[in-house]
Amino acid sequence: MLVVDRRKFWIGLIGLVTFFIILAMFLSPVVNGKTGLEYAYELFNQLAKNSSYYIPDQAKNAKKFEGKAVDVWVKVKDASEAEKLIYIVTATGAKTKVDGKKVKIKGDLGLLAKAALGVADALFKNQEEHIQARHWVGGREVVYYWWNIFKSLNEKYRREKLGSEANFTESVMTRALEPAYNFAGIKAAKFTEHAGVASFLLGFYVIYTIWYGFSIWYLFEGLGIEVKGGEKKEA
Repeated sequence: MLVVDRRKFWIGLIGLVTFFIILAMFLSPVVNGKTGLEYAYELFNQLAKNSSYYIPDQAKNAKKFEGKAVDVWVKVKDASEAEKLIYIVTATGAKTKVDGKKVKIKGDLGLLAKAALGVADALFKNQEEHIQARHWVGGREVVYYWWNIFKSLNEKYRREKLGSEANFTESVMTRALEPAYNFAGIKAAKFTEHAGVASFLLGFYVIYTIWYGFSIWYLFEGLGIEVKGGEKKEA
């Protein structure tokens, strides 16, 4: 393939070579033994965690549902999971009954939510030892059981068209239990504390992406390769 425009060809080629050199550097352990990608991933996870803390608001909402009776079946994988789930919920005063791979829970929605949010808060704050000392299993596992319970409650309330209860149980799942599970072990950080680095990385990502696109474009034009769209034909 012949080069039809040497200037554009060399601009594109040098741009691509430089792009991959920087990529190789970014994938090397250059920041405290971490690669640039690992550092950026960790930083943005910390920033995301800091903006995902809604548990106090959910705790306030839970008080509104104290006294609301709960009667729901929760599916479990096996007897071991059923035993752990029962241990967790009975601490709230709830009554349970096992039937094969299902556990029936009778209790108070507000109290169940309070207990679930307490565990979610501890896990969100990386207080793993506190959870294990109380429940004898890991924080993520306890949060998973609570998520399973509230998923069953949410499905029940939706079937019964109880909008307030359905919205509340869903918010406990998505704004408390899920963030706590997903961000477990990650230290939260404020954007103001890392504004310079975060802004640089965001700007770098935009420029780096454009850089790659223009390099490919110039290289192809230098080689005389053009991409043409199909012509529109009127009916």
